[in-house]
Amino acid sequence: MNHFLVSVSIDLLGGMQDAQYFARSLGAIAQIQKVSSIYKRFLNSRHEDLNSELVFVVKAESELNSDQLNSKFSELRKSARAGRHRSFKILCMNDMIQLKPDLALPHPDLIHDHLILHCCCEVWEDYVHPVTGQKLNEILLLSESLESAEFFTQGKGLMGASR
Repeated sequence: MNHFLVSVSIDLLGGMQDAQYFARSLGAIAQIQKVSSIYKRFLNSRHEDLNSELVFVVKAESELNSDQLNSKFSELRKSARAGRHRSFKILCMNDMIQLKPDLALPHPDLIHDHLILHCCCEVWEDYVHPVTGQKLNEILLLSESLESAEFFTQGKGLMGASR
């Protein structure tokens, strides 16, 4: 069984419906274990709701390998409903290190995007980054604060949407 983290960033407008759609789609190919809190990230310095996105991370497990999972996400990106998504990325899978043009594992956002890192710590804080050798919660302690984001809602409600 492969354990993985996936980050989801979607438009605020219609965001919870899109988040539920993503959870149902992911639930069809993997077993969702945990969902982080959902945060609103402001995309400009004026903190305007119309220019913001919802961000969260899902920890899941699947029999699929990284290439198969990436292919399923590619299909999801092409679906009509997914057109409003900004992005969803596989951040890590087990302790795999992989450098492919279409899938780098662990993904650089795992440690370079503070909000993504914060969300990852909520669902898999003791994950050891295979390159740095540090636990995610140790990396979080050394990173910047969440200045451009605020709590939006609990993510555990998406667990029911995946069934």
